[in-house]
Amino acid sequence: MPTGDTGVSFHSPWSLGAPLTTGPRGISSAAALVAAGSLVLGLTLSVVGATLPAPALAQSAGSQSEALDGNVLIEADEMVHDRQADVVTATGNVEVTSDSRVLLADSIVYDRTTKTVTANGNVSLLQPDGQVLFADSMLLSDDFADGVAETVRLLLEENARVAANSGTRSAANRTELNKAVYTVCDVCEEDPNAPPLWQIRSFKVIHDKEKQRVEYEDAFIEFFGVPVFYTPYFSHPDPSVKRLTGFLTPTIAVSEDFGTSVRTPFFWNIAPNADFTFRPRWQTQVGHVYAGEFRHNVGFGEYMIEASATWPDEDQRSGNIVEPFRGHVFANGEFDITKKTAAGFDVQLATDETYLRRYDIFNENDLISNVYVETIDGRNYARAEAFYFQGLLTTDDQASIPYIAPLIDAEYYFDDLIAGGQVKAGFNSLNLQRVEGTSFQRFSGDVGWDLRRIASSGEVFGAFAEVRGDVFIVDEDVTNGIGENKTSTETRLLPTVGLEYRWPWISTSENASHVIEPIVQAIYSPSNSNPRDIPNDDSTSIDFDTTHLFDRNRYPGLDRFEDGARVNYGLQYSYVGDDGAEGSVLLGQSYRLEDSAAFPVGSGLQSSESDIVGRVQINPGGYLNAISRFRIDPSDGSLLRNEVSLRSNFNVFEDRPFALYADYVFLDESINTATNREGEEVNGGFSYNFTDNWWLHGNARRDLRRGAMVSDALGVTYQDECFLFTLAFEQSFIRDRDIEPTNSLAFRIQLVTLGEFAGTTNVSSPEPN
Repeated sequence: MPTGDTGVSFHSPWSLGAPLTTGPRGISSAAALVAAGSLVLGLTLSVVGATLPAPALAQSAGSQSEALDGNVLIEADEMVHDRQADVVTATGNVEVTSDSRVLLADSIVYDRTTKTVTANGNVSLLQPDGQVLFADSMLLSDDFADGVAETVRLLLEENARVAANSGTRSAANRTELNKAVYTVCDVCEEDPNAPPLWQIRSFKVIHDKEKQRVEYEDAFIEFFGVPVFYTPYFSHPDPSVKRLTGFLTPTIAVSEDFGTSVRTPFFWNIAPNADFTFRPRWQTQVGHVYAGEFRHNVGFGEYMIEASATWPDEDQRSGNIVEPFRGHVFANGEFDITKKTAAGFDVQLATDETYLRRYDIFNENDLISNVYVETIDGRNYARAEAFYFQGLLTTDDQASIPYIAPLIDAEYYFDDLIAGGQVKAGFNSLNLQRVEGTSFQRFSGDVGWDLRRIASSGEVFGAFAEVRGDVFIVDEDVTNGIGENKTSTETRLLPTVGLEYRWPWISTSENASHVIEPIVQAIYSPSNSNPRDIPNDDSTSIDFDTTHLFDRNRYPGLDRFEDGARVNYGLQYSYVGDDGAEGSVLLGQSYRLEDSAAFPVGSGLQSSESDIVGRVQINPGGYLNAISRFRIDPSDGSLLRNEVSLRSNFNVFEDRPFALYADYVFLDESINTATNREGEEVNGGFSYNFTDNWWLHGNARRDLRRGAMVSDALGVTYQDECFLFTLAFEQSFIRDRDIEPTNSLAFRIQLVTLGEFAGTTNVSSPEPN
């Protein structure tokens, strides 16, 4: 295999011989691959060389193939066994195969007297993993403990390549490459002699197999042939080491709040199944943040613990702490107890309400911790768990937020059908406690029967019946000092029966199919099923839309139950074209025979005639997907809620890819129970590849009711097979206690296989909206 077939090219004043080509990676990895190549040079040839034949009588020239000891096959145009000189010579398209490794050369000479093996001319070695080593010549001792290669070129995984003037191997475990160059960047098609975007050049690379280390002496990182970074020495683990204790890539940020912030993560390889990463954040204007993550695989499961701590107003000059400690703990784990039983936990705790967002750790409005054990057997399951909630909003009162211990839920499906229908039974138990406020225990059991039949006409008939019984033990905590705490027991029996009918009509045309499906559902439950003395904690949030139109109980949870007689009806249409276009529409409503006080105002179900709910989805053929979900007031046709989501990908300006997304939300004040005010917001973004490697991207979020921006960002990115660069300007207008609006400039640089460097700096404070 001639070296020219590699299609690889290095720009080097060291005249490294035939050039090399591409693929992504970074500093430590790249050097590791260099060392891997040198290791291949020693190890693989030793397998081949150790089994070469002893000298024999000279043979006449001709195309020959000979199987040797040790599963080695050698083929050549000519093979000569010179017994007198004790030399075996193979010439002309020499190919040696051994254990899935293939060595190619113009000629190979094995000299038993000097105990050397020499391969000359277009030498290449193919490994089972696809790596290829090229050299002009190789000289090795017969035990392959020592050797020399001239003009070495190595093609590695992901098209990473290394070239060196020469390489030596000694004592079977130390390999040196002299004047080596490494890159994963493609050769410029327009100018193959141009230097790559980046490359590493080192005067010496040493791989010590025994220490499992790779060392570099006098190493440069070059961009477009220009050295931009130099280090006299550095080292890292060789590729055989998957995990090793040491420092990870640092990051830097500059902001008005924290000053200059530098993160220097350190990885501790405790054991093959456990590790710890220490992530300190050193800051110039406030106290340092000490963070870490511990991971442990115990064989039948794994868990992780993440924590951080800081003393934010520590006086950097005196070291005195003048404000309290802040921090957080996150942890999670999953464990397989048996094949059917599992257990796990998820812990989220913080010292205060704004710490996680201020330090850019977590951006949610509440923290949920739970622990559980569950067993699943087919469709049958049982689960027991406990919950603790921590509110992060200004309006949250932690003393009134409940905790749950335990919540038990189980469901069992019977094998035998009754009257052709499926029978199932369920059980639920809840113990909900508060420091201040009402606490209660709930015990629920249900039995249900479900039947579905499809007629020859395509009509679908369904019938169901179920009965549920609840017991509540309520502890009312009187916190105003008037009266005494009261404990009461409430019970209720909740039977439900219902019928459902669907009749899909299908029509096909020359290039499309259409389906129109009317749906009618009639359900009856006794009225007044929600006594006032039963507390309501898990049924407070009602979101009436098309996904809940045909639910038998449209309350989430079990504290509230949908009672009374009602009819749910809707019409669904769907379209599928031969060209891939799709579309669907669903409109529906619920009608109650009598008003129910169970549903609150704004739920859409508070009147006998519910709000009209709908969903429209359009996909004209892959480049656009749009969906709208809405609620309409049936009395005047006004829009109460509208959620529109748009996703699009198409080509513009010389067929350049352009991606766009947009989300719009409108809530009428009558249904916006969170603020009792009209809400309207739009959020969107785009990405445009204006060249093969460059693209522009941005996003924005705006509160249309207030006429104010919430956040926006605009950035540019370059990416190819070996390099990534991103620069973005970001604005946040959010103000929440100690979280202030910010303007920041963020960047990220990645050398593929070497690593990356990122940073953020505050440039100014945005003007108030």
